[in-house]
Amino acid sequence: MIFDKKNSNILVFLSLFIHLIFLFFSQSIDADATSRILIAERFIDSPEFITHGIWLPIHHYYNVLGILLTGEHLYGPILLNILLVSLTVIPVFKFTEREFSEKGAWFVACLYILSPIIFRNTYFALSGIPFLFFVAWGMNLASKSIKDNNWKLAVYGGIFMTIGAGFRYEGWLMIALLTLIYFSRNKYKLLIYFWFFAMIFPAFWMIGNFIENGDFFSGLTGAYDWNIGMEGVNDDITAVDKVKRIIFFPISWFLIFSPLLVIPSVILVIKK
Repeated sequence: MIFDKKNSNILVFLSLFIHLIFLFFSQSIDADATSRILIAERFIDSPEFITHGIWLPIHHYYNVLGILLTGEHLYGPILLNILLVSLTVIPVFKFTEREFSEKGAWFVACLYILSPIIFRNTYFALSGIPFLFFVAWGMNLASKSIKDNNWKLAVYGGIFMTIGAGFRYEGWLMIALLTLIYFSRNKYKLLIYFWFFAMIFPAFWMIGNFIENGDFFSGLTGAYDWNIGMEGVNDDITAVDKVKRIIFFPISWFLIFSPLLVIPSVILVIKK
């Protein structure tokens, strides 16, 4: 069962309540989010099956689903985000409880709900929130499959991970990381089940891009060419720009994880 008396049901409903309240104060001002909604509207008028490209395709289908379910092009995908961001509490809680402790699970789940970057991105039609949902479930199921030596859970974990890999390329790296974890635990049989299903989408996307462009990784190289070549994000970098880039990374930790987590973590790392 997904829900049981011991897990984070209260936090799931608390997350739903908080996000629905703040929905009335949100505005979609992100250019990529707007572009993705326009793409979804085009798909509704002219459906197609995407086999290649730079942007991964499953998020487009996700936005289409949100629009069709609600009849609303702006709030449809956001309402789906609110549902998934709240349900992600479950695998976050269960994974932390299994690998660390129940007390730690409540703490991590609360930090997840209140994470500034997650809270912000919930109100944009971007791929991060549904990606996180599928990756969190994939990690949780992979963790449990190793603990229970259960091949079915490895299969389910692989399915969640391959869907996540269709939202963001970071999912491909997570598949590689989980593959190493299975291998390091000598769970070779489980690894075969997990890897076979986890690699369904990456294999499909690489083959499609190779057929279209002659490059298995044209999605990644295309993004590089756009940002570095066409946009020229590394051209004419001034000293001020360099300083901004240096300080951006540590500041981003506060935005992603919140000072409540970053400050005590840094202190603990230095102390230990």
